[in-house]
Amino acid sequence: AEQYAEQDRRRKQEAELRNEADALLYTVDKALTELGDKTPQDVKKEVEEAAKELREALKGTDIQAIKEKLEKLRKTAQRIGATIYGQGSGFQTPTGERQQEDRQQ
Repeated sequence: AEQYAEQDRRRKQEAELRNEADALLYTVDKALTELGDKTPQDVKKEVEEAAKELREALKGTDIQAIKEKLEKLRKTAQRIGATIYGQGSGFQTPTGERQQEDRQQ
């Protein structure tokens, strides 16, 4: 039973990792679609390349490679947000708007 428990644990970790990677790829693709025209080409290209590398890693079974590519894409994708918010694009969260209203009252 212990032998199977270890196999189950590994399978669960792999499934969770793959789900996390798929979710990040979806988020990055959506961000590139919505913010691509506001993102500098060098950042956009770097993010697209990291996403491509993660997709390739997901085709295989090397969990360590998937982890590495996932982390690379996560770090690279943060540059989209940093670039956009650094440009003062005017994005404001609903929470931020409410905080402004509360202060005025």
